[in-house]
Order: sequence, then C-alpha cells, then structure tokens
Amino acid sequence: GSHGHGGGRRNTAPPDALGAIKKRTLGSTIRMAIMGVERRNYGRDDTASTVGIEEDIYKNERALPSVELSLEHLRLRCGGTGMAVQGEVDVVEAKQWLKKALHKDILALASWEDPPLWVQRPVQAALLYLCDSDISWENCVESLRGGRKFTRELDYFDHIRITRKNLEKMMELDISTSQLLKEKFQPGLFTALAICVLMESVIWASKVRLGIPAPPPPPRVDFTPEQPRRVQFRQLIPVLEEALEMQRTPLLVCGGKEDIVCTFFSYRCAVAIDAKELINEVLVKKSITQEGMREKVRQNAVKALKYGRPLHIRLSNTALDWSGYCCEGGLPPEIFWAARWREQDIWSQIVRSQELDGACFDMDSHFVFITSDMDINGVQQHLRDKVPFYDALAIIDIDPGSIH
Repeated sequence: GSHGHGGGRRNTAPPDALGAIKKRTLGSTIRMAIMGVERRNYGRDDTASTVGIEEDIYKNERALPSVELSLEHLRLRCGGTGMAVQGEVDVVEAKQWLKKALHKDILALASWEDPPLWVQRPVQAALLYLCDSDISWENCVESLRGGRKFTRELDYFDHIRITRKNLEKMMELDISTSQLLKEKFQPGLFTALAICVLMESVIWASKVRLGIPAPPPPPRVDFTPEQPRRVQFRQLIPVLEEALEMQRTPLLVCGGKEDIVCTFFSYRCAVAIDAKELINEVLVKKSITQEGMREKVRQNAVKALKYGRPLHIRLSNTALDWSGYCCEGGLPPEIFWAARWREQDIWSQIVRSQELDGACFDMDSHFVFITSDMDINGVQQHLRDKVPFYDALAIIDIDPGSIH
C-alpha cells in the first residue's frame, strides 16, 4: 500500500485552489488586514508555486500575533458572548483563524504525547476533508509535521467539493470545541482549536448544502450554586459577561485574594458596598445606627444606578445577614437577582425624586456583582441562607493561583 496519503494528495492541488487571491473590495481588504492575514499577490498568472508557499510561511510568521494571544481571542469568539454577538463562525472566518496558527505551533501539536481523543478527532476530520482515508494518529502527525504547508492545504481546499460519504464520516467523529476551550494553554492547543473550528464550520455548511437536518442546539452551559464555574483570573471578564447575559448576579469567589480583585474593579469605576464596614460601624464601633447604615447603603446603590456604574457588594470574609438591609428603607432583596433587578418597578423603589436630577440610569452599563474572600467551601457553607436569592446567583470560583 502507498505510505502516507491516499491518492498522493500532496502533489495534486485542485486547479483553482492554489489560485490566487481574487480582486478584493476595500472593505474585505481592511478586514483581512485586521485579521493579520498575509497579503501577497501570487503574480499575474494566478498560480502559486509550492516554493512560493514555503517562502511565504516564514515571511508571514513575523506579522502574526503570539499564539497565546490568538488563543485568548479565539476563546472569546467561541464563548457564549462571542456567539451571541457575532453568531456562528462560518468557513471564511474559520479559515482566517487557521491562518493565525504559527508554523512552530503546528509542529508543537505534532509532538504531543498521547493526545486525548478530542484533540485527535479534529485533525482526523481534517484528513477526511482532504480526501485522505487513513486517519490513524501516525498519519495525522505526518501531516502536522508539514506545519503551515498542511494548514495552507486546508485553506485552499474548497469545502463545496466535500462528498456526502466523507461528510458522514466526519460527522461520526463527533468533534466539538467545548473540551478544547477548557484546556490550559500549551503550544499546539491553538492549532488544534483552529482546526476544530474550521471542521465544525465545514460540517455545518455542508449539512446545509446537502440538506441534512441540523440537530437541536445544545443546552446553554449554566453555572449555579450547585455547579460553580472554576476560572482563571484572566478569563474573568468573558465569564462575567456570560453570567450577566443569563441574567444571574455573579458571586466571585476570591479565596483570600479579594483585595486584588477589588482593585481590578475599582479601575472600572464600581461603587462599593462593604459588608465589613457595615459590621464594624453598626455593631463594633456603634458609630451609626442600623437605620442610618441602611440609608447609606441605599445611597450607594442609587449612585451606581444613577450613573450607570457597576455596584460591587464586597463581603470580605463575612457572612453578613442581609435581611437587616434588604427591607423597607433599605434595598429590595431583588438587588441580588439580576433578572428582576433590571426591571424598573424594582430598582426605582430606592430612588427618591430629588435624586433624579442629572441621572442617566444606563442599565446596559450598570450591573451588580458580589465578591467574597472565602473559598468555595466557605461560600457554600456560610452564605446560602444569608444572601437573598442565593439560588439564582452565578458562582464564579476564581483560581487563587491565577490572581497576581
């Protein structure tokens, strides 16, 4: 049998595929430039010699962002918020992402020891896509060792040429980005994710073209008090956005690093309500009555509402019972329940008429979030019966090792 690739696909490029970049509109040229995509005209005759491609590989490496940055951007794009805002990634966009895979990152993926199935399958799907029926991991590695020559091939191959039989084989591999999105960064991961995104978009486009019905969309990943979401500090903003999009109030579990997290949010002009200060002034120093403190807390909430700023409820290491503050003259308990807090009949209860002056009430930029300095066990043990609507919170457990 022939070794390597069935039908010698290495040497027989589809006639139009190495074909050059067609004339582009200004808009798409700018778009391509933003993506950091190579802009090279392959000569008048609209063909590219393989030598040209080889040179190109190294020439363009310098113009591309680091793989860690690209991975972060692609993660954002594939996460809940990115999909909600921009819709699914189509084949054209997926190919642009793949072009950001650096030669050395592709080689790095080839050298992974014993990669898990969900890393192998997208590469196997890529070989099927290129009409190579040998999808052993050895053969995948062989292709990946070609570095950007391999990703070029995926780029040039026209997905409209995919047959129903090959599509069915690709579908059987059941590839998915969800597991790859959770992986910790290592060289080669971006390439795996970019190939997976391209294969998913190819399968999706081909199903539409061949009239294969789509399965129902998968359920949204939720995070609740029962299923806290563990994240790295640098992933916090996209996960926070996802929680708010689901209309859940985020509770950030800081595990001893609340100070650093608070500093981070103070740059975002958050207005704070500090539970430790409440306890200190009302119960320890007795420098203010509970009624007086209720009014102070209400004013802070109004300030955040009034100027469309985030409201930060800082619990520190306390388990303050909020029922003393979520009552007449204080805050509505719904301040802890994002879906209800957005409704005007709820938030407007705390605003006095003289406070309406110069207010903008921007509910798009205003949101409520909570931080606790306890770890996840402390939170689950002590806060359940202290925080109103605890069951409607989105609990985000930040890995304390990732907070610097």
